[in-house]
Amino acid sequence: MISDSNYKLCVQRCYNNTFASGGNCYAICPISGTYADQDSQSCVVPSGCATGLFADPSKGACVRYCDIASNSYADTASRTCLLNCASPLFADNITRTCASVCTSIPQYYGLNSSRLCVQNCPNGTFGDPTNNLCVIKCANGYYGDRNTWTCVTTCPLSYFGDNSTNMCVSTCPSSPKYFGDPFALICVFNCSNGLFADPLNNR
Repeated sequence: MISDSNYKLCVQRCYNNTFASGGNCYAICPISGTYADQDSQSCVVPSGCATGLFADPSKGACVRYCDIASNSYADTASRTCLLNCASPLFADNITRTCASVCTSIPQYYGLNSSRLCVQNCPNGTFGDPTNNLCVIKCANGYYGDRNTWTCVTTCPLSYFGDNSTNMCVSTCPSSPKYFGDPFALICVFNCSNGLFADPLNNR
């Protein structure tokens, strides 16, 4: 039995938004590291929160969604709302979770330095859709576009994909000599049929 001091009764289960802890019912869980669980009407450690719920330190309760105001994220491993997600996870503002991969719709990218999912990678890094990360060099088959700071399969007009650097370049490398193919929009060693190499402009 549990003592309910509000009603001066011994009860089997706390009620009216009170929670069992140490044989008594409390409006707020008195022991640090325990959280009010509405499902069991008791104070529990994070792993004791009902399925699908997370211990939220800002509320002192088990919640379905972590508090946006406190800018916390649900971590499935610890079953707790955290202010910062630990590597290899990223704080995803769309799902409010610590995610292994950032949201694709809309497109977000994981930033290793802050462990945040961002829509725009900082200059010097490119948003890579193959792994949803901000990367210094795009994956093979993709080229870093400095106009959008994303990895693209086709470079914008007047740029060519350079397979040696995986970058979009306005002029193809001259050592060894490559030429910009205006149809494929990549740097090639030999021009395709019907085209002639211009060694002055590397096109």
